[in-house]
Parts: sequence; structure tokens; C-alpha cells
Amino acid sequence: MRRLLLPLWFGVLCSACGFEVTGTSDSGVPPMEVTVGFRSPTSLEDEASGVTMVPVALSAPAEEAVSVRYDVTGGTAIPGVDFEATGGVLTFPAGETEAAIPITILPDGEEEQAESIDLELFSPTNARLGASRHTVTIAPDILPRIRFQTPVATTAGEDVSPTLVLALDLDALPDTTVDFVVDGTATFEADHALEGGTLQIPAGSRMLTLPVPVIDDDLDEYDETIVVRLTSSSNVVIDSALPTHTHTHTITSDDPPPSVSLTAATHTATEGSDSYVMTFQLSGPSGKQITVPYRVDQSSTATLGDDFAFDPAAQSLTFQPGEITKTVTVSFPDDNVHEGTELAVIVLDTPMNATLGATARLDLTIEDNDPEPTVSWGSPGDQQENERDMTSWSYTYNLVLAGLSSRTVTVTITPSGTATNGDDYSFPNGTQVTFAPGDQMKPLVLRVNADRQEESNETVVMTISTVINAQIGTPSARTHTIVNDD
Repeated sequence: MRRLLLPLWFGVLCSACGFEVTGTSDSGVPPMEVTVGFRSPTSLEDEASGVTMVPVALSAPAEEAVSVRYDVTGGTAIPGVDFEATGGVLTFPAGETEAAIPITILPDGEEEQAESIDLELFSPTNARLGASRHTVTIAPDILPRIRFQTPVATTAGEDVSPTLVLALDLDALPDTTVDFVVDGTATFEADHALEGGTLQIPAGSRMLTLPVPVIDDDLDEYDETIVVRLTSSSNVVIDSALPTHTHTHTITSDDPPPSVSLTAATHTATEGSDSYVMTFQLSGPSGKQITVPYRVDQSSTATLGDDFAFDPAAQSLTFQPGEITKTVTVSFPDDNVHEGTELAVIVLDTPMNATLGATARLDLTIEDNDPEPTVSWGSPGDQQENERDMTSWSYTYNLVLAGLSSRTVTVTITPSGTATNGDDYSFPNGTQVTFAPGDQMKPLVLRVNADRQEESNETVVMTISTVINAQIGTPSARTHTIVNDD
């Protein structure tokens, strides 16, 4: 029959080892500091116990090694006659939480009363002192011994609730009880429903079962442990010479990892507009930490940093256990450059501890808010020049792009007028002018061919006829007059 620990017993155990400390100590030590103490205030042995181990534990794994001194401080048992034990130092390597003080019980063959050995912990390093006193009682009679009959460790999935078997080597006496505590990485009420308590063993019995109810959840999680430890007893000796006083059951997760998706596949924003919240969604919670990398795909025409930006800037996010939604804010900086509509493609890469869901790509369409620039003639203005007695001479006119553009602007000039193209003039570099991104002025070279013919003045009219990626501005034409001097 199993009965729950009384609140007083449970309070003594928790405060003893510091596992449930609340508030601060008299010295103002924060409650989360690791404490070191005896697992229980008492233990029971008899003259047949031989070497026994008294458990000492930390309240939690420590980042640094923890040590604590111990000594025999009293009791009615006589050193060298009833027991052998010396003071010393227990050391817990970083990450370890269990240690024990060895005591050898000596059989003396005399009929006597129960005797006691008082132990005390003191001078801890890197930890606070919890339950510092423990009394070992040596029974006057040989008592039954209790241990776990099941293997020291078992493993099963979440759909299996094991039953632990405790065995006695002799028939149980009346009023035989054994106390146990439960710890490990599994969480009470979330992963299992076994609390520490006291087991009542019927007189004459040699076997007892302890069911371990495991809770089957839907979380993908790491393997977890339920550790059941026998701590103190009455009318029965806990077998501590071997690790049969502790049983570890490992719960293996049988749930698939969740998938991660973006909540939208497309979004349209205007340059300089409000930001967009990109939402990452898990199909369900997980007991593991999930990391999701994302990146800008090479098919994007928009540039990260210039046309859009992430907040936070890191292109990876982490779901802590239990979280199902994470967001990243995308902003669209305003500039004065005409770019046209651009596309930013965000894709999710392979996540850690999750799979990719249906929506692993987001197409962000960024609409430009800057007008197309204009192309017009700059200085000099219309010109006239004597024909002169030269074979030919050149003159440079300048085209001006008013406004910045991230795109290539192509301008076509169509000549007209009374002069004849090819005879009276030519364009040695052609009549098409190209502005690369960032260019704002480009030349057009006009070459005039002289002759010795008497003729009327002639004109060359250079008109901006077509423009790609810009508008035609004013003035759109320049006139060059060839003055006859023959």
C-alpha cells in the first residue's frame, strides 16, 4: 500500500537539500544558488550492513566543482567497536549531483540497544549548505533488506508505464515502511505522475510493486529520466552497498518533430512604408530548442540593406521549448533612387529539430515611390559656327539625367534639319547614349564636314526621340547652325 508523504516530512526533505528553497537565507544568498545536503535526515542499518553509503546530493548541477567537508560528530555507537568512519571531503565534479559518505558497520556479537552515529557536513565551496546533519541508526537485530528487483535502469516509450518491483530478503516485520523520492529530468505532472512518498510494506511480505505512471504527450522532446531513490526506512534496511536502492527509468520520445512554415507566401509593400512582420509558425509545440535559418534567395532583384532590412539582422531564429510563433520585422528604407518594382525572396533553410512546412518561401514585392528621372539637354545651348576651311571639326553637346536611377537609361537621338547627315555632318559615336546607374551627364559628339561650296546656312536638329527607363524632359532638342562662309 502506498501513502503520500505528510507535508511535514516533505518540507523537511526539501529544505534539507535545498531543492525547493524560497526567498533568501539570512545571509541574503539568492534562492537559485546550488545547495549541498543529506538526502534524508536518518537512515537505518544493522550489524550485517557492512559498508554502507550515506547519500549527499546537490540541489542542481553546478557549473563548477562543489566540495563539502564531513565528519562524525557524535552518537551512541563506539568508533572502532560498532563502526569505522573518518572525516573527509566529498567532491562533486561540474555537472554531477550525487556523492556518498562511506561507513563500515562492525558486528560485535553482543546483544545491545539500538545505537546511533551522527554525521555533519560543513565548509562547502561553490554551494550553500543545506541539510547538514544525518543520524545513522544501528538496529539491535538483523533486519530484512529491501532493494529494487527490477534492473537498475529501464527504457521505454511514452506509451509504457513501468511497474517497479521492490524485494525483501526476509519477511517484512510489522510497521515496515520505506521512503522514496523522485527526481530526474522528466517533469512531474507533465511527463509522469509519480511523487515521492512512503510505502507501507505488509507484515510477512517479501515483495512490493510501485507503478510509474508515464504521461504520453504530443511533444517531440529529448529522452527524459525518472529517478526513484529509496532514502529512509523503518524496520527494514535499504541496500545501499550496491546501486539497487536507486532505479532510473528513461522515457524515449515517440513523437515526430513539428514543421515550421511562414504564415504568408506573398506580400506587397511600398518603399518607405510601414514595416512588415514576417511570422514563423510551428505546427505544434516542441520540447526541444528549434533553430530555423533563413536567407535571401539569389533570385531576388532587391538588395538586402539597401531596399529592405531585417530586425533583428541575424538570419536565424530560435524557438525555445513550448514556443510556437516567432516574428521578424522587415523594413523598407526610403531613398531617392528610381528603381521600379523589385522582388525580395526569403527562403527557409533546413531547421534543427523540425521539418520544413508547406510555406518555406516568401515573395516580398517592393513598389518604388520615386518618379522616373527625366533626360534633357544640358549646357551648352543651341550653337552656330562658321563652316571654316577645315576638313571637319567636332562639337560636344551634353545630355543630363535629372534624378537618380538604379537602372540603365538608354536615350536615342534622331537628327533632322536642312543639313545632310553623312555629307554635312555625322555622329562618330552614334546617336544612342547610355546612362549606367549613377551616371547623370553623358556627351553627344557632333562632327561637321566643311566644304568650299557657296550655300545657305544649314541646321542640324538633334531631338531626344525615345528613352528607356526614364522620361523625356525639357528641352528635348538642340539645334546646331552651320554658317556658310564661302
